Amino acid sequence: MSQAQQTIIKTENASLMDKWCKRAFISVLNHLPQGCMTLKENGVMVAQMGDLNSELQAEVNILDPKAYRHLLFGGSVASGETFMDGLWTSPNLTNVIRIFARNLPVLDKWEKRFGWLTYPFNKIQHFLNRNSVEQARKNIQAHYDLGNQLYTQFLDESMMYSSAVYPHPEANLA
Repeated sequence: MSQAQQTIIKTENASLMDKWCKRAFISVLNHLPQGCMTLKENGVMVAQMGDLNSELQAEVNILDPKAYRHLLFGGSVASGETFMDGLWTSPNLTNVIRIFARNLPVLDKWEKRFGWLTYPFNKIQHFLNRNSVEQARKNIQAHYDLGNQLYTQFLDESMMYSSAVYPHPEANLA
């Protein structure tokens, strides 16, 4: 079975919880004061949220309805985790991050509104994942071994990057 067929089946079998989370997620993002987010499911437009006339446009394509639950209850951390887990994609990840960055007060309110529901679970999970030598190894792998999928979103074909410190705006690298 192809990935597209699997994804369609997952979407058709969305649980009531996933459907509720989808409605709540769209409701939260409707209040974005800056930027416009187009939400798609498997390439089909579901909603446009935020300032529809904004120059800053981003698109999120949900591939698995479980993404809504994780995004709603997991907040900003879950947005990165669900991307890395392949629950959603974007043709321009940079613009998605820009919209999130420009709307931090709305997103912080969202995390406070729903985060308390997962707080006890997160505390238990944090305790179970305390840092033994083996757990440290797993944590390092989970946080630093990101693979090329992320880097191809913002690096060119050579996968090279560099940085520089400019002491003043007129400085150059010479």
